[in-house]
Amino acid sequence: MKVITSLVVLNSCATEYLMIFLHGLNSNGYEVSKKFCDLANQYKNIKMVFPTSEKRKVGIYNNECVNAWYNITTKNVSMDEDCQGLNESMESILDLINFYGFRPESVIIGGFSQGAAMALYTAMNSYYRFRVVLCFSGYLPCFLSTKNCVEQRIVMTHGKKDSEVPYIFGWLSYGALLVFKQCVKFISFDGPHEFPPNYEDLVLGKYRMLK
Repeated sequence: MKVITSLVVLNSCATEYLMIFLHGLNSNGYEVSKKFCDLANQYKNIKMVFPTSEKRKVGIYNNECVNAWYNITTKNVSMDEDCQGLNESMESILDLINFYGFRPESVIIGGFSQGAAMALYTAMNSYYRFRVVLCFSGYLPCFLSTKNCVEQRIVMTHGKKDSEVPYIFGWLSYGALLVFKQCVKFISFDGPHEFPPNYEDLVLGKYRMLK
């Protein structure tokens, strides 16, 4: 099992909540952490951790080695899914959570794009009931084999003009989560493959997740 050693931490002394936020394909923890600097200054009680995945060969990049939580071989993300890579990354993420010693109910797990899919997969295949799961422009991979262990609180957002992870994949994942009897909110916005507008208010204000 691979151990995550490359990461960015904001509010390193915080002890009330832990947020693990996962980057997208061919990105890194530093790049996605820049989206949360203002939020970290506002919420000093949240330790924010942004790990960088290991490099692996990715089919849609002609098998070039890039930062990736799992392999993607085709733009149709529901085809030929890399469940082994997903499970390996999930174990590394759970080990990271255990390392910081927070109770699962005090942990926010989320991500953007492939990171969102990785966060959702982790939430649906572990016995940790997280405080909230944030899925920005992602989907539920390997949903036919998901363990659906515990009920999670999930917020999904997806741009209707997303050409990287088409909107329909997010919407179908939302439907699958409803079938799994998950507590899930799906928010559409008129935009491409990006963070939703006012995402800071969305995840920490409107839904009052951190009372």
